[in-house]
Amino acid sequence: MDKMLLFLKSAPYGSAAAVEAFRLAIGGPSLDVETVVVLADDGVFCVLPEQDPQDIEMKSLGQAYANLPDFDARLVVLDESLQERNIDAGDIIAGEVITRKQLDQLIAETEAVIKF
Repeated sequence: MDKMLLFLKSAPYGSAAAVEAFRLAIGGPSLDVETVVVLADDGVFCVLPEQDPQDIEMKSLGQAYANLPDFDARLVVLDESLQERNIDAGDIIAGEVITRKQLDQLIAETEAVIKF
């Protein structure tokens, strides 16, 4: 496999999905697999600033996702998901904002799509 797309639609907290997607995202490039992480639906909350999940005894995922490019993984955020949640693209701390058409192109170019 040369390229995989990780599609995260889950909120950053409340399940292990966002953590497991992140773990896979940093592992893919180490195996020479081009890795793209797409944040859609409630997954866009992963890149909002000032997350403080200490009350649920978790660490913030915001900075972790912001650091994905350091692991040679590409991070993209679906524009329509931001709009549906009234989040301005300028308010997120990381990621390239893409349209649905651009997402469709990414999916067409990808060998494996893994949904979280």
